[in-house]
Amino acid sequence: MKIQAPRILIAAITSLALFGLAAPPANAADATSISFTSPTTAQMGVYNTLSVAIGSSGNRAVGGVQFFSTAGQLIGTASTTPSGANGATASIPWVPTQQTTYAFNATFLPSDPTLAGSSTGAPISILATPNGQTVSIAAQQMYKGVPTTLTATVFPSSLTGSVAFSANYNVDGISPSLPLVNGSASYTFTPGSTGWQQFIVSFTSTTNPVVQGAVSQWVNVLLPLGADDISLNPQPVTMANGTTIQLNATTVGGGSPALSAAGGCTLNGAFLTANAGNGLCTVTGVTAASGAYVGATENWPIALVPGTQTATVVAPKSGNVKVGRSLTLASTSARTNTGKRISWAVVVGASRCSLSTSNGQVRVTFHRAGSCRVRGSAAAVTGEWKAFRVDRAYVAR
Repeated sequence: MKIQAPRILIAAITSLALFGLAAPPANAADATSISFTSPTTAQMGVYNTLSVAIGSSGNRAVGGVQFFSTAGQLIGTASTTPSGANGATASIPWVPTQQTTYAFNATFLPSDPTLAGSSTGAPISILATPNGQTVSIAAQQMYKGVPTTLTATVFPSSLTGSVAFSANYNVDGISPSLPLVNGSASYTFTPGSTGWQQFIVSFTSTTNPVVQGAVSQWVNVLLPLGADDISLNPQPVTMANGTTIQLNATTVGGGSPALSAAGGCTLNGAFLTANAGNGLCTVTGVTAASGAYVGATENWPIALVPGTQTATVVAPKSGNVKVGRSLTLASTSARTNTGKRISWAVVVGASRCSLSTSNGQVRVTFHRAGSCRVRGSAAAVTGEWKAFRVDRAYVAR
C-alpha cells in the first residue's frame, strides 16, 4: 500500500503559488533581526550616520531598510550591504540642527518574499552636542610656569556627575575628580614644560554609569614672554601730609596686582593716605603669573611733604560792607586740624576797622569808609604742616 500524503502537500503548496499567495517561511532558522549600530552622540551642523546591522542565519539579509523618527516620519531608505557570513548593514546620512536628543526606529524589508520583515523595536536615542561628545574641553594658549584654566562642559547641562583632567595620553593626571556645577567644572593648571601636549577630560555620570565620555585638545605650551609689567595710575612723585588719592593698578598680562604701602602712609583698599610731612611712602605692587607672563613685583617711592592746615572759619567772603557794621570772623576757640590756635590781625586799614572778641566770637567792626584787610593765621608744624593763613579784604562804604 502506497502513502500519497506527501504528493497532496506538495500539490497544495503549488496551488497557493499559482493563485499568487505567498508561501509560509521556509524555515524558522531564516528569521531576520535588525539593530542600530550608530553612536549615541552626534555633532550638530555636520553629517552624521544612522546605521543598522541586519542578521539572518540563512544568509538572506538582502533588501532595504527604512529609517523613521519616533513620530513616524520617514527619514530615509537604504539598501543593505553584505557583511560577514550571514549579515548585512545599511546606513543613511543625517544632520542634527539642534542641541537635543533625537530618537529613531528602523525596519528591514527583505527582498525574499518568504521572509518576514523586522523592526528595531525600542528606538535609539542620539544626543546632538556641539562637538559630538557628551563632554567638551576648553583650554587656552598655555605658557610654562603660568597658571591657566581648563574648563569642562557636559551636554545637556542637566547631567550630574564628575570630571577629571589629565595630560599626555591620560598618563599624567593633573586634577582630582571634580563635581559638576550647572554642567561645568574648571581646574587651574600650571604647565611645567613646553611643547605640544594633549589635555584630556573624562566624564562619568553619578546617576547612569552608561553615560560617560572623554575628549581631548592639543595645546602647544610656549615659553612665557617674561616678567609682567605693572602700571600705577596715578603714579605720584610727592604727596602732602593728610591728602588721599585713589590708585589704579593694571598689568600687561591682564592680572589684578595686589598693592601694599609702607612708610608714612596707609592704604585702605585703593585709597592711599599720607600720614606724615617728611620721609618716604613706598607703594608695592605684586602680581602672580598670568596670561603670557610670569609674576612681577614693582615699587614706587613717594616723597612726603608738609600738608596744608585747615580750620573752620565763618568770615564772610571778601567784598563791600556798610560803615558801622560788624562781621563775625571765627570762634575764639577755633583751632586748625593740628590743634594750633588761630590768631587774627588787621593787616591793612587799622585806622578804618578794628578787631574785638565778645561772646566767644572774633569780630571786625568798620569805623570809616575805605579798605580793611584781616588775616587769621596759625604757626607751622616743622616738617609736618605748613603755616595756616586765611585773608579777607573788605571795602567799607
